Amino acid sequence: MTRGLTREQLGITEQMVLTFGETVFDLSHNVQVRRGDPVRLLDWDQIEAQRPGTGLADVEIAGRIGLTREQVTCIRVIMEHRRFQRRHYHRLYELGGGRRFRADRFTPHEERAGFEAHALALREALEFDPRVTDRYLRDGNWTGDTLPGLLARRAAETPDSPAIIDGDRVTSYAELHGRVGYLAAALLDLDVGRGEVVAMRLSNAADFALASFAAMTIGAVACPLPAEGGLAGPLSPARACVLLCDPETAHTPGELRDGAPDLDHIIVGGTTAPVGTLALEPLLGCGDGHGAENTALASDPALVLFATHDRPPARAVVHSGHTVLAGMRGGAAALGFAPGETLLAALPCAGPIGFWTLSVALVAGGAGAVLPEFTPDALADAAARHRPEHLLLSPDQAAQCIRSNALGEADLTSVRHAWLAAPSCDAGVARDLEALLPNGTVGRSWGCAETLVALATPAGAPAGIRHETLGRAIPGMEARVLADDEANAPPDAPGELQLRGAATAPGYLDDDAAKRRSFTADGWLRTGLKASADQDGHIRPV
Repeated sequence: MTRGLTREQLGITEQMVLTFGETVFDLSHNVQVRRGDPVRLLDWDQIEAQRPGTGLADVEIAGRIGLTREQVTCIRVIMEHRRFQRRHYHRLYELGGGRRFRADRFTPHEERAGFEAHALALREALEFDPRVTDRYLRDGNWTGDTLPGLLARRAAETPDSPAIIDGDRVTSYAELHGRVGYLAAALLDLDVGRGEVVAMRLSNAADFALASFAAMTIGAVACPLPAEGGLAGPLSPARACVLLCDPETAHTPGELRDGAPDLDHIIVGGTTAPVGTLALEPLLGCGDGHGAENTALASDPALVLFATHDRPPARAVVHSGHTVLAGMRGGAAALGFAPGETLLAALPCAGPIGFWTLSVALVAGGAGAVLPEFTPDALADAAARHRPEHLLLSPDQAAQCIRSNALGEADLTSVRHAWLAAPSCDAGVARDLEALLPNGTVGRSWGCAETLVALATPAGAPAGIRHETLGRAIPGMEARVLADDEANAPPDAPGELQLRGAATAPGYLDDDAAKRRSFTADGWLRTGLKASADQDGHIRPV
């Protein structure tokens, strides 16, 4: 029940009402569609099958679309007020059904914590078109699932399966889930609240995944910082309150805090830390021995990335749990990533590509393996030891491997597909790399901060498609090429690549002008990448 809580305390913005209002209204008892008379006939299977059409309770709607029950109740009341023009009051009591008001279990609404202004600003950035929102929910692109929820499920179903492989260190799903709970509890002890930003730049893949999933577990927002460049630049616009980083990064905590005035805590990977910072491992041993409860919601802001394309300065991109999971599901499907398989990435785990690598492995139920430091010999050794089914590397890294012939003597029989992640690539590099894979093929993929990986070549496509194009949009996404003179241009004319779909972040933090420049009126992202498209939708960069 809402019990007089304000929108700020519930974390409800007008964008949330516009985004989910129609869906909540239609799923609630306000709209009922029943076929036949299964109740009179006691046809229990039909009664259950028609449940969505005969109205769901607020708690059922919350689980279906990724909101809290209180948020659904408030949005439903707002929609009833707007639809029926009645003067409903917001202080609702769930009377009836044997329930009664219990003063000893009630915290006065004026004493309950609310969302900070910055947390509400992140939610304001999630301005989705309600027409496409309803379609994403109906099509199953958006569900109530979250990454922390999936991690808990993997830990329960396959506790001993590898989740993260970093060098010689293998972290199982059960171990990762346990450590995530402890770090989430530690973040709560540091007064990190819902909607606050937790930034990270960690070279250790297990710690990187730990920090990302722990932040999301308590409803905070994970912010993987770019692998290169200074920290103050992205920390300040993201307004991060916590930074997790490598020890060498934190040697000047005062300077970091001077450049990021919202930064309260710096947590350093390992067992010891410089003065003015906290060490990660001792934090995991604090508390009463229990991890934090998972309060992540699919509709909440979950991820902040930084986009530049060819238009600096960097802009803070805000993803919800919905868009993150949609991108990971589409990416796993595009790769053909099956449970129990391993994706070995030669790219650094910091930044968007690292987050994608480890998260898509979690969604697929497999393992994400990351090279601590790339060299051709290190990649060959890791491929021989971990037997990955999938490789992810850049064209430059592939070219180094070919020149050094490091992969020529390696056992690569396990690899089914290698992906070159970049908008441009010499087709000869892809062809030469494929010649080194006895049982595999080479394709390409591409994405950006607003979509993560959005394009990938089908594994069974002809070599010319896999080596020379970026492939097609992953499931749940759309791609088009808009020529300058669209009315008179032939179908395969070059133009700007534009993307839209369930994995697309809708805007930027505190930057409406950037959103107007980067998005069309009907929600297509202008990537700035020049390309052409063939009749099957394969995107060829030009």
